[in-house]
Amino acid sequence: MKAHWLIAVSSMAVLLAGCETAENVNSDPSRNYDADKYECERNARLAVGAKSSKPTPREVKNLKDQCMKARGWRQVGKEQTR
Repeated sequence: MKAHWLIAVSSMAVLLAGCETAENVNSDPSRNYDADKYECERNARLAVGAKSSKPTPREVKNLKDQCMKARGWRQVGKEQTR
């Protein structure tokens, strides 16, 4: 029984350690990540909602990601940003 508990705790630690492996960067220092993310998500929800009564999270995420990429944002591993 203890072995199962130890495996479960170890697995959770590994999963949680991987959560902070990416960072959002932009080559334009005047860009504001939080403002861009808000605008892109809002616009994605409006665009998807205009064509469907119930937007799916996947559709909204795809449009938001395209918008963020168009604004110059990209995700890189933390070790690449140092």
